[in-house]
Amino acid sequence: MRLWKKIVISTFISTLLLPAASLSSWASDDNSDATCIKCGQGTMVVSSVEYSPWEIVGSAPCTHHDPWVLDEVQQRTVTTTYVCSNCGFTESLRAEETQVVHHVEEED
Repeated sequence: MRLWKKIVISTFISTLLLPAASLSSWASDDNSDATCIKCGQGTMVVSSVEYSPWEIVGSAPCTHHDPWVLDEVQQRTVTTTYVCSNCGFTESLRAEETQVVHHVEEED
């Protein structure tokens, strides 16, 4: 009887948590359907995306677990500009991107 209760309770809790695991369109990074904050009529559409060059910001242990090699941690800024389809209002959003670049030691 106890095992049956545990199964029912865990199934019920899992069912309640499923909606929390999904990402709503409002919370996503896709602002293509966002309404203009200036005129309230148009939608904000991506007009340009600019990427800064990758810069080395640190190092990390090798992703392939080689104790003699450190991988580079690189970062860049992405600037996305949106324009209103109705009034032409523009807004730019910045985000940071990070990547780890694996380096292989060259054989002599």
